[in-house]
Amino acid sequence: MGGIGPVGIVGGGPAGAELARRLAEARIACVLYEAAPYRAKPCGGGLTPRAMERTPPSVREATPGRPVFQITSRSPSDRTFDLRLSEPVTIVSRKAFDQQLRRAAEEAGAKVVYRRVRTVEQRDGFFIVDGRDAFSLLAGAGGFNCPVARALAGPLPAEDLAASVGYYLEGEHPSRIVIRFVSGLAGYLWFFPGPSAASVGIAGPARGFSVRRAETMLKNFLESLVPGQAPNGRYVWAAPCLRTGAFDARPVAGENWLLLGDAAGLCNPITGEGIAHALESAALAARAIQTGDLESYRTELEKGIVRELRRAAVMKEEFFKPGFLRMGHLVMSGSAAANDLCRRFAEGKISYHDLKPESYRLLPKALFQVLGSRIGRRG
Repeated sequence: MGGIGPVGIVGGGPAGAELARRLAEARIACVLYEAAPYRAKPCGGGLTPRAMERTPPSVREATPGRPVFQITSRSPSDRTFDLRLSEPVTIVSRKAFDQQLRRAAEEAGAKVVYRRVRTVEQRDGFFIVDGRDAFSLLAGAGGFNCPVARALAGPLPAEDLAASVGYYLEGEHPSRIVIRFVSGLAGYLWFFPGPSAASVGIAGPARGFSVRRAETMLKNFLESLVPGQAPNGRYVWAAPCLRTGAFDARPVAGENWLLLGDAAGLCNPITGEGIAHALESAALAARAIQTGDLESYRTELEKGIVRELRRAAVMKEEFFKPGFLRMGHLVMSGSAAANDLCRRFAEGKISYHDLKPESYRLLPKALFQVLGSRIGRRG
């Protein structure tokens, strides 16, 4: 490219593509780098109501999606409960979704360069990408291993990462998301039925993660859901899963640079969901760039997304313990009030900060309902 002036954006997933679209619509020149436009993103592809709300209408209309209204959760002791959502999780192909986001950015006027960025350095007040492209402002949106994040914020340690193994199953499958918890794993297995294929995978802390053990659990999980069906498209991937203190220690912006989405660690440490945060961080970053106040980006992130994720990180310390999962599934399966609270939380209508007081408020009613359901079964 040569020359100086446009905003450089490294990473063409939801965060980077949405930032490019918003800047282009504001008549701010930008260059978006994307390394792997035809790779299927290794994740479930579930768009929560919050993520759908933040997705540009043209992208929602152009991306095939499958709305799913039922989630089944199974504990390590095989107790299950069902959530019936009033607003669906829409499951999409991440390859198709990301392509539509980049197309929207291009149509708005952004320049998209399909090339892997390998180096980022600072020289004479500018950011130099791959030794040849110069930018006065640089945004990193290329996942946890984004070269912008590595160069300017430092690499994430294994303690702040989650690892995953997964497959794709071709064809149409029952319209139900399945989540399975297992003993000894601070994570879960998932089954997300998409419009033309299902995504099935397992995720847990990267430190000590055994791919062989994960694949064994995953194959057993698959056999229980779709006996005899052979998976394909195996992937192994990592994503940010920040501990409580890491949100304070890791910078998300500096002088003329900022990080978005997974590159900024904006991924839910319990559920692994990050698309809504990626799109929201893009909106905040675009506003900060337009006003010339990058400090406002850090401030707004802290007031909203980071505050919520920090609370989730605190809850994670107890969430995956066997006793918590056992009690949680018992209450959710036996109390309509608790089940409804979980549904509203899953739909994004209750925040992590509101979840605890709401739970305490409903506790007497929930326990009464659980007791009644158990007495009824014995009778």
